[in-house]
Amino acid sequence: MWNKPRPELSIMFYCDLASAAESGWDFSTRWMRDPPDFTTLATTFVIHVDLNAFLLGETQAWEAPHHKQNVFAVVESLKTSGLIRAAGIATSLTDSGQQWDFPNGWALLQHMLVEGLVKTWLKEVRSLLGEEISIKWITTNYIVYKKTGVMHEKFDVEHCGEFGGGGEYVPQSRNYSYGMDWHARANDLYPCGLQHFAYYPPRILCRQSS
Repeated sequence: MWNKPRPELSIMFYCDLASAAESGWDFSTRWMRDPPDFTTLATTFVIHVDLNAFLLGETQAWEAPHHKQNVFAVVESLKTSGLIRAAGIATSLTDSGQQWDFPNGWALLQHMLVEGLVKTWLKEVRSLLGEEISIKWITTNYIVYKKTGVMHEKFDVEHCGEFGGGGEYVPQSRNYSYGMDWHARANDLYPCGLQHFAYYPPRILCRQSS
């Protein structure tokens, strides 16, 4: 019938919806043809650079010819991207109300970026950027825990000491005993900081909002 949705379109949307959920980024404007219109999801047409990087191996990119020049080009791009905020790395620059968008930051993205910067073994990159991001993220985690008594899954990187929001469900949190284990699996940045930068407790690089 002319006034009913075509079945094949419903199937396509479901595939894109399921693919976005399976990616772990449920949901984000990165999957939408016309952000922030949720009905324009097109996940199956997107090549996931970050997700496919795991298939290549996270160290190989730094072993390419002209290693140092490549590293500095990537770092300069990160510095000018607008993603480095007061309390960590923003998931995107689009404030859509979805949880995998601005101003939310997630532990796994901070960890992946810091580990990548550490593995360059260039002091100026490790110290000036990798350590800074690591300390900002750990600091905001610590402040939020002290304020709320629980660990949170995502944080507002625009404001130090604030947990994140948005998305399709109430933001998740855990109490200390279970939450430390739950959060540590997703947030390996603290042991990473201890290992690579030898700081304890973290130096304060982000300031709590008044």
